[in-house]
Amino acid sequence: MARPVRQSGLQGTGTVDFTSWADWARALLGATVTYAMMMLIWRVVVKAAAFSDPHRHTGRRIVLVPRWIVRPRTEMVRSQLRVSTALRRHQGLTPTAQFLHRLVEMDRSERVLQVGRWVWSQVIPSMLLLCSVALGTWLVLQDMGSGPVSALPSLHDVLNAALGSEGWYQGEADYCVSWAFLRGCEPQFVSWWSGIESGLAFGVAAACLLAAWKLWRMATREFDVWEKQEPPLLDCLRALTACRDALRSPAPATSILDMRIAELRAGLQEFAREGPPADSDRRAELEEHTGQVARVLHEAMGQVLRDGTTALPMLIQLLATVQDRLHDSRWLVLLDHSMLSGAPAPGPAPAPGPAVTAPTADSGRWQRYVVIATALPTVPALLALGFTAVTISQAKDMLRLTERDQVASSYNETIANLGDKSINVRTSTIFAIQRIMRDSPREQPALVEVLSSYVREHAKMPAKAQAERMRKDVKSRPADDVQAALTVLGSRQLDSEADPVINLRDTFLAGANLSGLNFYNADLRGVDLTRAELQGGYFEESWFDGAQMSEAILSDGDFEECDFLRTDLHGVWWDGADFEDADLTEADLSGANLFEREDGAMVDLEGAEMSGADLSEANLTDALLMGADLSKDNDQGIPATKLAGTNFTNADLSGALLDGTDRKTAIWDGAHLP
Repeated sequence: MARPVRQSGLQGTGTVDFTSWADWARALLGATVTYAMMMLIWRVVVKAAAFSDPHRHTGRRIVLVPRWIVRPRTEMVRSQLRVSTALRRHQGLTPTAQFLHRLVEMDRSERVLQVGRWVWSQVIPSMLLLCSVALGTWLVLQDMGSGPVSALPSLHDVLNAALGSEGWYQGEADYCVSWAFLRGCEPQFVSWWSGIESGLAFGVAAACLLAAWKLWRMATREFDVWEKQEPPLLDCLRALTACRDALRSPAPATSILDMRIAELRAGLQEFAREGPPADSDRRAELEEHTGQVARVLHEAMGQVLRDGTTALPMLIQLLATVQDRLHDSRWLVLLDHSMLSGAPAPGPAPAPGPAVTAPTADSGRWQRYVVIATALPTVPALLALGFTAVTISQAKDMLRLTERDQVASSYNETIANLGDKSINVRTSTIFAIQRIMRDSPREQPALVEVLSSYVREHAKMPAKAQAERMRKDVKSRPADDVQAALTVLGSRQLDSEADPVINLRDTFLAGANLSGLNFYNADLRGVDLTRAELQGGYFEESWFDGAQMSEAILSDGDFEECDFLRTDLHGVWWDGADFEDADLTEADLSGANLFEREDGAMVDLEGAEMSGADLSEANLTDALLMGADLSKDNDQGIPATKLAGTNFTNADLSGALLDGTDRKTAIWDGAHLP
């Protein structure tokens, strides 16, 4: 049994004796154990951060950076994806697949890596360095018995308070225990840990210093590799968003788009070298193909820099293809060979096989002649059947040709009448075009283009002063032939894959009647629709950027995912209108009104972008604003939504963003605020 230590005049000072092999052994033991523990923890981090999915559908998990701390930015990613989808539709491309969840998780994983890099390459090495310096300084200052450091507790006192002072000699024995090399062989009773503290502490201090440098180096290298292993889907999405911004007026500096394309090219090449799991041959093939893709993107961007927005469609098509192929994990075919210059030539022709000798006549040829003679009577019947089939096929072809000639003749005669001087003739011609569109659907795309061009030609935007006078005249209406063209365009049969975009940009259509018409995905940028009637119309995914729509009637209209950037919507009537996920950035909605209705119709602005919009004196009673963004946009320098006198009575704003808005003058009676 160990017994209490007798008090002795000898106390441990904590000084390291570098002439003693025991202190060196203790220091080496402390350094080895501490360094091994640090490296073991780092290996756990590397193991935890490894992917289990070779196609990169799952996100990384970093020790000390719980994934739930990094909140998903679903609304931000959804907004970028909506811009990408609208851009592709506007350029006539197939809408992208719905992979919002994957993009959100990739954005989240990207930020997890950023936080993990900060923790493991900066915070933890800094803490280890601080601990090393503090422990080393403490060991040096322990022997200074006077001055300001005299108040510092010694390491001996700290361990005595923490571990106790029980001795390890048995009875009155005068020999050392077997592990005396750890604490020395003092002839008196001392604590069991006496003598080990300084050597171990010195080793721990040295190990912390070495581990800080090693951890910083390894963490920096590993996080660089992990970031390169992320498929550059987000870079592609940002590039498409920059393309959409380049189409806006005024367009931002082209250098922004160039920078986004450069980031995508670098991300593709790094992903080819580090990302998808592949053997050496397929890795080389992927790197070669990715180099060609990067070159094509660089050439397309150079064309945009030379020719402006006229060269953007080709770049958008390339980006859309790369985005879809990355999403489908088709890394070896990011772009088709038809999109890459210098497609590989066809391979060599197969070598000719051995010559085939003519068969020799056999002895049973007379038997074959008998069979042929027996089958001869069936030949006329087969010829008759063949002649009948050819006759029927020719008759069908002649009928189709006749119908096509009739349609072409009618088409040419009808189109020619659009240039007649009489407005009555032109109006009747437009309705005749509607009949052709119904009878011959494949002619519809061309006729839609013709009617769109007709409206642009006959409803041109007048001079500014004249336009202002006509806008103030409450009797202003489009001419009968223009209104007829609008009616026919809005009554067409929709075929989203074949129909061109209805382009009515910069036309003067004040007072036009578009009630109940279908203008899906139409280009109405800069159009003057003052006091126009759009109630009950279908305008989903249309573009109204910069349009003049003051006092227009939008009641019960479908404007889902439309763009209203800087659009004048002053004094519109919008009860029952659907603006879900619409972009109303910097739009003027001041004085927007609601009709008194008994059916409970309300304005739906769920998920709408409204930064910088003017809602002064607007009526939003019972409106749905869940997830709407009314906050300021610091990145674009756009202020928060103006809410002077806005009526939010009983409105639902759950999940809405109101950062930076001045809520003092708005009416919030019964509103459900976030």
